[in-house]
Amino acid sequence: MTNGTNDHELTSANLAAAGGKSIPDYLREAFPEADTSQAANVASSSKKGLYETLSGKPLPEKGSVIPSPSPPDDDEEGRDLYETPFYIKVRGKGKGKAVLFEKGRSSVAQIHEWAAQMNVEDPVFTHTSSGAAHLLAFTVTVNFDGLIATSPRSAGSIKDAKELACADLAEQILLRNRDVFRLKA
Repeated sequence: MTNGTNDHELTSANLAAAGGKSIPDYLREAFPEADTSQAANVASSSKKGLYETLSGKPLPEKGSVIPSPSPPDDDEEGRDLYETPFYIKVRGKGKGKAVLFEKGRSSVAQIHEWAAQMNVEDPVFTHTSSGAAHLLAFTVTVNFDGLIATSPRSAGSIKDAKELACADLAEQILLRNRDVFRLKA
């Protein structure tokens, strides 16, 4: 194990040999704000506090409880779409379980899983490309289960365009499912 002072001296010697400055001189030039507490004092001396800035309300009196934000109503349009079941599993392990759409996973794969679970034909993809040969832009239209979705913008590869189109298609399926589940409830 090396001594911290020796490392500091070795680094300073290497900097000096390379024609550089000592570590403290280098740090002063690299970070011109000599005292960071000055910058912190400027920020904290402002009239509004963090609570006031974020909530737009004055800070409650000392000893009172800060109210927590109220949860949105189920009837609100702002309800998270991704809490709606994507499909109900009918085969394999976990039969009868509601499956949610996962934003982190490939939307193309999830659409194919949906088709396999629901015994529906696989999606049909139509590819179009535009632009110069060295800089192509792709647009994909997917036709699936009576729904049509087009990639909202051009993509640099067919794979990316398929992902965009399937993400749009999944959103349409979730909207349709949300309406169906609202009717059942």
